[in-house]
Amino acid sequence: MTLLAVADAQAAILERMTTLASESIDLNEALGRVLAAPMYADRDAPPFANSAMDGYAVLVTDLNNASADNSVALQIIERVAAGAVPQHQLRAGSAIRIMTGAQVPANAEAVVPFEETDEGQANAQTEVVRMFQPTQHGNNIRPAGEDMQAGSLVLAAGQMLNAGSIGVLATIGAAQVPVFRQPRVAIIATGDELVDVGVEPKAGQIRNSNGYANAAQVREAGAIPIMLPIVPDNADALRATLAQAVAQVDVLLTSGGVSVGDYDLVKQILNEVGKLEFWRVRMRPGKPLAFGSINGKPIFGLPGNPVSAMVCFELFVRPALRKIGGYQQLLRPSVWAKLLDADLESNERRQYLRVIVKSSATGLTAELTGAQGSGLVSSMASANGLLIVPEAGHGINRGAMAEVVLFGELH
Repeated sequence: MTLLAVADAQAAILERMTTLASESIDLNEALGRVLAAPMYADRDAPPFANSAMDGYAVLVTDLNNASADNSVALQIIERVAAGAVPQHQLRAGSAIRIMTGAQVPANAEAVVPFEETDEGQANAQTEVVRMFQPTQHGNNIRPAGEDMQAGSLVLAAGQMLNAGSIGVLATIGAAQVPVFRQPRVAIIATGDELVDVGVEPKAGQIRNSNGYANAAQVREAGAIPIMLPIVPDNADALRATLAQAVAQVDVLLTSGGVSVGDYDLVKQILNEVGKLEFWRVRMRPGKPLAFGSINGKPIFGLPGNPVSAMVCFELFVRPALRKIGGYQQLLRPSVWAKLLDADLESNERRQYLRVIVKSSATGLTAELTGAQGSGLVSSMASANGLLIVPEAGHGINRGAMAEVVLFGELH
């Protein structure tokens, strides 16, 4: 098979992804999930005009002539706390003491804060309050429907729910929230050399870092990882595991066994039990990526080298999971940063180099994490971006601007 360009591989994968059905969950569980239906306000918010300050509700005309030398005395006829309903209307020469968030009287024209009067909390029982300056209609009054109006669209389908969204849903009384179902992803690490993290490796063995790293990436993408036992380099064992997994999950994710070694079985078995859509991408690290399907379920065959597996996940698996999960933003954001290291040469494959992106007074900078071998998993722990060196170009000189795919917070 011909090596695909990265963009072509991404497009081929995404066009085969279908968003999952929706489910209803408790509001308390909805953070980070994707809304599956538009949400509308059930009533105005706020539902009544209320005070934006602790102060006094007044009629504007009563204060037209107020000044520091000519204060106006108003009779306090009622005190209204948040949650209470005013029992009186204002009349000329009167004021109603009111707390923040409390419903204002129907004919109130403004609220004057305590600090603009002759008394505050210390003299709360006084029957008269003096004011020293005019006010304007609407001052410190939040009108009904200022935030949301009954029947208006407040959240669109496809929106990822953050803390603010949860507050909106609570305001409109959405105790149950329609969201897209999270993809279930089988994590299948392959190789005779692998042992689990709690096992002391013997000669020739290594711990299964890929399985746990990929599971963490799955969670970060908004999906649910299903960790399966390590599969040895045995065709029957791999067939059995894939058959078991495909009945339980929405996506299958293997690591190892996709190159050209004597024991690389994933492509062979995928061709037997499913369909191999493509193998190998024109990139480094991550060239041996395989993609296909089994019984209509997408399967990604990631390389066995830890960095290759994680980079391929970021570029290909994560966007696919995001689409399946109903997210609108599929790809990681890209930024341009000044390269601080030595010149970088290009070759026939697009390179993705681990970098640390920092914000400085003059803009963003990018510095390599160190050696860029595809087996150096520690380089992914310190990196927050992948610097792109385009294929068949002129490379990137030190001090030049380079495109970086961000996958972590700026340092």
